[in-house]
Amino acid sequence: MKEKSVFHVNGYAGLLGVIIILILGSYLAYLGTALTIVLAIIIIVADILFASSLTIISPNQAKVLTFFGQYIGTIKSAGLYMTVPLTNKAPISLKVRNFNSSIIKVNDLKGNPVEIAAVIVYRVVDSAKHHLTLMRMNNLWRFKVNQLFGILLANTLMTALMMTLMN
Repeated sequence: MKEKSVFHVNGYAGLLGVIIILILGSYLAYLGTALTIVLAIIIIVADILFASSLTIISPNQAKVLTFFGQYIGTIKSAGLYMTVPLTNKAPISLKVRNFNSSIIKVNDLKGNPVEIAAVIVYRVVDSAKHHLTLMRMNNLWRFKVNQLFGILLANTLMTALMMTLMN
């Protein structure tokens, strides 16, 4: 899945259009004939549908748009935008994040206790991939980092043991 840009227009122009269409629908309802009231209801419902496509994107944020579960695109630039109506707009943070692993206590080859911890700095590069494949994986991420430390530590200790035995 590659990230792609989705169709979007300036949100201020879209908001102005929504307001103008709402005023038109209200005026038609004000006229009071049966035909204009039905037309006003249709226009106002369509206007509410288009108003749902307005979205605000903050700096260092992206929005992944899905239409009934299907990925349709991403918006990464900050601002107010009007996009495809009836889409789910999931916010994704593009900020640089830090992850502090828990302290792991182990013994070195001589039996001395050693405390090991790590700080991992990361950021999301592909927001579509992040949203679609890594949703709700934060706890798994923490578990995997701690597991990785155990593996790295075991490999380091084994290498040190082998070097000691060879000398």
